[in-house]
Amino acid sequence: MDALEDYVWPRATSELILLPVTGLECVGDRLLAGWSAVARSRLTATSASQVQVILLPQPLE
Repeated sequence: MDALEDYVWPRATSELILLPVTGLECVGDRLLAGWSAVARSRLTATSASQVQVILLPQPLE
């Protein structure tokens, strides 16, 4: 997998965001592998091999 710096991250919006996940990562109660889709999230790069995903509260419909 390429280094984190090689990716251009989209701005966090209400659209679907795809991000690379190295190996297996646990997000909430879900175990993810490979490419994962995260909706309405804020992405923060913490290192070249780790990505932190902060899920924002969703408005009630």
